[in-house]
Amino acid sequence: MASFPRCMTPRTRLAILEKKGFLPRRAVSGSRLPELGSLPDPRGNEIVVLAPFYERGFGLPVHPFVRGLLFFYGLEIQHLNPNAVLHMACFTW
Repeated sequence: MASFPRCMTPRTRLAILEKKGFLPRRAVSGSRLPELGSLPDPRGNEIVVLAPFYERGFGLPVHPFVRGLLFFYGLEIQHLNPNAVLHMACFTW
């Protein structure tokens, strides 16, 4: 598993993303944010997704094209950078 950087995303940034409609509300999605400065610790059924992914068009559930692409190349979503997510979003659109 890849090592993740320490969390530097304040809760206010996620609140803004929720308000703009980029993120579903935490009560609906069940998402959680690690404390500032701590390492992400995904549980068995969780994945780590970076906030810029949502700002560039990433959404859940993921389109079948994206799932197939990740499977084909043996990648996980955290292996992609935000520009790659933007390109995939444009391609699937």
